[in-house]
Amino acid sequence: MAYRILSLEELEGLKEEFLKYLLVRGLSFEEWEKIKGTDLAHKHIEVFSELVFEKLLLNCSFADIILENRVELYQFNKEQATVLVLENKVLGSFNFLEGDWKELQLDTVNLLQGTKAYSKRREEEIFEILSKEGASISDGSLFKKTALLLVK
Repeated sequence: MAYRILSLEELEGLKEEFLKYLLVRGLSFEEWEKIKGTDLAHKHIEVFSELVFEKLLLNCSFADIILENRVELYQFNKEQATVLVLENKVLGSFNFLEGDWKELQLDTVNLLQGTKAYSKRREEEIFEILSKEGASISDGSLFKKTALLLVK
């Protein structure tokens, strides 16, 4: 598996989509109930999980990691990822989790930028950043606002 199996809670939230998946695979709800708990049922859950993550990650363009003293903002392009990092120059000078970003003084933070070509499939690298680094998928608004600071 490239990703992971969806949890029961996640599967519950995707119940309608899972039932459609089963129908496309030629299984009715009644047939599913009969095979629940078998290796075949587990295989269907694995395949469905992969499909869900693949679709989610294909459409993922931005992710954020926001900690008290550091922020990492990612943009996932076709061939490479760009990361913008904001870090307090003095530990605790601004709380990125709770502070009002409008009050952020740029002279109190280091602003770094980097790019990295993917060494694996794009979607697998995004999955690692989300699952291992603790990033959250975002709309990219913080990335875009921060990127504008670099051109000033």
